[in-house]
Amino acid sequence: KEQEKAAHSGVKAAWGAYLPQIVAVADWQQNQGYNGMGTDDAIWQVTIQAKLPLWNGGRRRANISQAKAQRKAAKYQLQTQRDNALAEIISARGAWNAAKAQYEAAVSAIKASEEVTRIQTDRFDQGRLSATDLVDAEASLAFARSELTSSLARWWKADDSLRKAIGQPPFEYLDETNDKIK
Repeated sequence: KEQEKAAHSGVKAAWGAYLPQIVAVADWQQNQGYNGMGTDDAIWQVTIQAKLPLWNGGRRRANISQAKAQRKAAKYQLQTQRDNALAEIISARGAWNAAKAQYEAAVSAIKASEEVTRIQTDRFDQGRLSATDLVDAEASLAFARSELTSSLARWWKADDSLRKAIGQPPFEYLDETNDKIK
């Protein structure tokens, strides 16, 4: 924003150099005479000068055009920064939602794997299942638990990215007692 303000001031300054300039000077002198006995000889003078920019080879117009271009560039740069910030927030929010969905899916997978393992254990105890099938069910449960941990870590990472995108520090950087950075 400051660059845009500076560029706007540059346009005003360029326009100021393009317009005519008027200078007024007043001067007054009191003549004391040879022996300091003061005579009433007062001399005063008023001078008015006007500078009219008639021709300078297009330099003033070029300066105005350059200042306008700098102002436009600063405006576009500000808009680009805003768009990038918004895109970062939208992306971080999408990653957060995806990580949350992965976590919820991992919780469901654990419940399903626990049920399959329970059923397979009962079938193994009844002699209707081989040991390899039971081991496969237990391995599936272990994998589901591992995926739960991984999905929780991804969710925390996505939460930190979202907090950073909206201008807040990651949650673990905060002191729980007063919500200030440690």
